[in-house]
Amino acid sequence: MNLYPTEFLNSLNPHGFPPFSLMVKSRSRLIILLRDLAHIDRMCTGTRLMVTQCANQYIQAKILTENKPGEIVVLPRITLTSSFSNALFQITRTQFPIMLDGGDEQIDDCN
Repeated sequence: MNLYPTEFLNSLNPHGFPPFSLMVKSRSRLIILLRDLAHIDRMCTGTRLMVTQCANQYIQAKILTENKPGEIVVLPRITLTSSFSNALFQITRTQFPIMLDGGDEQIDDCN
């Protein structure tokens, strides 16, 4: 039994989460990393990247900032979990830990 409608849960945007609906359609799209990825050297929160290839389970991108500009990396979908201090539930989503550079929220799913 769901206590909250799916639409309500999908509309929540906890701190550090990308929007629920994330679409990166075109190549050469600028993105920003929202989480540190320990398994990828020098991939820290705030790293700017340019999408070079997009698939359902990964995004290939070129690093634009940090110590290795121009290096190609693969960003996997990861499980993000958050809890609200004033709520009785946690939100868990498997998403790419990115947002579009420039504040665009016109995003849906990686095709």
